Amino acid sequence: MLVLGGCRQEGPLQRVQQNAALLQEALQNKDAGAVMDLLHADFLAQNQYRRDWAQRSMALYFLRHKKIGVSILNQDSHLDSSYSDRAYSTAQVLLTGADNLLPDSARPYDLKLEWWLVEGDWQLARLEWK
Repeated sequence: MLVLGGCRQEGPLQRVQQNAALLQEALQNKDAGAVMDLLHADFLAQNQYRRDWAQRSMALYFLRHKKIGVSILNQDSHLDSSYSDRAYSTAQVLLTGADNLLPDSARPYDLKLEWWLVEGDWQLARLEWK
């Protein structure tokens, strides 16, 4: 998923996209610790759910499904033109869960993600979905 190119210097947008890919990988690997490492201390989902909710929700979903798939159907990221410490991503995602080879649940989501730059690291601060 991530292609490393020769001597190209990595810019802020590439680091945002890399962290989005790390988030996808951590969810698929059921690595709640890696997901939590990507969440900002003031993380907020749907304007009401905090980090502890994210941790509990992941634990429940991970217990419910032996395998988890996160398929990115479409995505776009951009830096905030006014604030250099803000970036935004949108994505259409298909989240699947399976106990065997074939998924037994699948649900599409339209995601809006807001990333905040903290000490050189982009962290997911806001998440909304439909």
